[in-house]
Amino acid sequence: NANVKNGNNNVIAYDKDRFNTYGAYIDSTIFLGKNVKNDVQNLLFLGVVLGLGGFIFDEKYGVPDSALFALGLGLSGSYLMQNNLALEYGISYLYGFYGIYTYPETYQKYSPARFGTSTSYSRLEVNNHQIRAFIGLHKNKLYGLYSKLHLTLTHLDAAAFSVINRDGVSSVYPQATQAMLGLEFGFGFNKWF
Repeated sequence: NANVKNGNNNVIAYDKDRFNTYGAYIDSTIFLGKNVKNDVQNLLFLGVVLGLGGFIFDEKYGVPDSALFALGLGLSGSYLMQNNLALEYGISYLYGFYGIYTYPETYQKYSPARFGTSTSYSRLEVNNHQIRAFIGLHKNKLYGLYSKLHLTLTHLDAAAFSVINRDGVSSVYPQATQAMLGLEFGFGFNKWF
């Protein structure tokens, strides 16, 4: 849920002063790592991280969707404790080499595609940074229960350029800093695999 104040301009929110909009956060991460310790009990991985994250909002108020492609380095591992418990941890830094805001269908006069036209987006400058960290507990027994606490900090640079063809209106987004905290629970199926 995003709460926007002072959105009274010709591009967003139809000149509303304050509004709420709802959306979904999509995050995909690939970690390609190598165990730098010769210990199978207490692992320590150093690796390359590929990340893709984005927010997709509803189109009621015309809030733009965003996507960030990032590349970086990460460190993660686990430490075996008593009673089949393992402490898991990780931290990574990613550099966002490509970021974009795309505007919803209400501002795409000639094409209904969500990410499809060259006249309805704002590209970001290549000065975007992201730090991700997690810590968790893993119960390595019959069903492999686990829980993790995640923290993500993201800095988005100002738009490099903006192109919107809606009655000649153009908009540029300023720098933004985002923080996200999440708690994850899950279980495995060690009994069947």
